[in-house]
Amino acid sequence: MEGSAPELKGTWHPKSVSHRLDGGLVTEFRGERGKEG
Repeated sequence: MEGSAPELKGTWHPKSVSHRLDGGLVTEFRGERGKEG
């Protein structure tokens, strides 16, 4: 697991998160961006 920590941080993408968190985290990122823009 220790080796997975840095790998996940380096490949921290919204698309990957949507597949892992069912688009839960992506919604938060999209909402924040839409509110600002």
